[in-house]
Amino acid sequence: MLIVDDDEITQFHASQLLLSIGRARMAYTGMDAIARVEESIAAGEPYDLILMDVVMPGLDGLTTVREIVKLFNDHRIPLEKRPKIVMLSSVDERDTQIDALYACGADHYLIKPLDGDELIKALAELGLVTPPL
Repeated sequence: MLIVDDDEITQFHASQLLLSIGRARMAYTGMDAIARVEESIAAGEPYDLILMDVVMPGLDGLTTVREIVKLFNDHRIPLEKRPKIVMLSSVDERDTQIDALYACGADHYLIKPLDGDELIKALAELGLVTPPL
């Protein structure tokens, strides 16, 4: 998993919530995230999940996701082999959600602060974890 957020507390919280699911790598900027995705493609070890903050300095999350999707397209990675992308935002704006889910190519959108139950529910909907009983 790749957790992309400029806030270390959010990164730590997300990594702790995902600890039982697998190993997480961190990125603090959009450019860092793009580089990590490129490395994973080159190594043949793609991420299963990318958690992407919407608001970051430099490249924002929406632009970063567009660039990551472009990488997948350039490398002809089929949709079913691409990581699921969950956008994270502290702002609950419908326009941003629509842009994230339909224009950028994200798979889900969650509001911060990150709630563990909501995250697991989203990952279950995306087929990444077994839904809790």
